[in-house]
Amino acid sequence: MVSAVLVDLDGVYDPTLTNDRLLLGMKGTISEFELSLFRQRSSEAILQKENTAFSGLSGNRDRVRFVVYTQIATSLV
Repeated sequence: MVSAVLVDLDGVYDPTLTNDRLLLGMKGTISEFELSLFRQRSSEAILQKENTAFSGLSGNRDRVRFVVYTQIATSLV
């Protein structure tokens, strides 16, 4: 069996120690939660920006949205 440690800016962790495993698990869970918050906030910001941009286009709103999405999709390919 090989002894290994994990090193980051906060410290050095030994996965064979219970407390270090617990701390690493908590750090991973918090990081995952932060990532989901970033995704949620960015998607809400995109929707808010879209609603603001299309607020003056009442009749053609869906058509303009489709054209914009089509242009974005073709530029990504």
